[in-house]
Amino acid sequence: MPTHTTAPTMIIYRPDITHPGVRAGLEAAGGTVGIAQAIASSPAWAELGSTAIVVREEPEPHIAVVGHFDEATRARLSTLTWQLQHVLPRTMVLTYRDVETAVEQLAAALVARFGREACARLHYAAMPRGGHVVLGLLAYALGLQQDRLDAPPSTATPLVVVDDCAISGSRLQRYLDAAPARSPVIAAALFAAPELRSAAERDERVRAVVSAYDLRDAAERRQGADHAAYQATWRLRSEHGYWVGQPQHVVFPWNEPDVGFWNPVSERVERGWRLVAPERCVKNRPAVGDSAPEVQRQAVARGPLRIAPGVLAAHYEGCLVLGAAQWPSCLTLEGTAASMWDALVKHGGAQAAAAALSQTYDVEPARLEADLETFTAALAQRGALMGERST
Repeated sequence: MPTHTTAPTMIIYRPDITHPGVRAGLEAAGGTVGIAQAIASSPAWAELGSTAIVVREEPEPHIAVVGHFDEATRARLSTLTWQLQHVLPRTMVLTYRDVETAVEQLAAALVARFGREACARLHYAAMPRGGHVVLGLLAYALGLQQDRLDAPPSTATPLVVVDDCAISGSRLQRYLDAAPARSPVIAAALFAAPELRSAAERDERVRAVVSAYDLRDAAERRQGADHAAYQATWRLRSEHGYWVGQPQHVVFPWNEPDVGFWNPVSERVERGWRLVAPERCVKNRPAVGDSAPEVQRQAVARGPLRIAPGVLAAHYEGCLVLGAAQWPSCLTLEGTAASMWDALVKHGGAQAAAAALSQTYDVEPARLEADLETFTAALAQRGALMGERST
């Protein structure tokens, strides 16, 4: 059974579907394949070189990433475990109808705060990029004239800055820093945490922060007594905005907000992995000219001989890489060995696999069957295959 002397690494993730939140998040995000496709759309792959992603859906969902990874990349990939455990259960995937309802709520909140006549006199600007979508809908909800969406005549003119989601407030800070002479603005977002709204309103450049819905923070509950230290650490690490927290992960039809994490090897804040299927979020579809790792779907063996639970097989750099979480290293099959594996999985036994392979290899079926029996025994001992060996 030929193997590479330096086998690639397979990193395996298993969403805990016994957790109701994970199970609901998995469904909302588009299932195991959808999440894998979202992961594949993440910008980080451009830095990782040759990689493969494989999904196993039965009997439990698994996602595996295959490649040759350095220490910093391993740390980057390890954060996906945290996202699947903590971010996925708090993920809300919105439809366009949900967005329409949220925009109507935001319009009502602005009118309740400032009055309809005042809202009609204000000027409005969009925070790139999701804010443009929200502002277009909000203009209709408030009945705004076109001139209210044009650039205001002066920096003294009241301005409402519209966004889809305010998480830390860092984008609002950058917007204000770019126009230091501007009068205080009103920030309006579909979603924002109450803690963020309160913190941002302490900035003299912010007249008010209004949102349609509240985001609930999970950091204080998770961190407990270490919550203050957690916030202080993150304020030192990055451009933190007005507030540091872990609110719900709201995904719009056009945007999945980035999740930041600290890479202890590179000692920098990096972008985490996307989780929502491309068909549910435009951002997670490859841009024109971009490429993403192909997501392979592991074949489901229907015969007496089956792939053992927890084992994944990925085609990678002309080989077949087998891995399982409990294995100390991967098993790499080349050439005939890889063909034998594919035939066994497809046909479910040595006899049927030998008959199929004899159409490709100039070897007697009896000899092929004997070789397959030996091959199967070795893989069964390794824990890669299970069930009857012949059919």
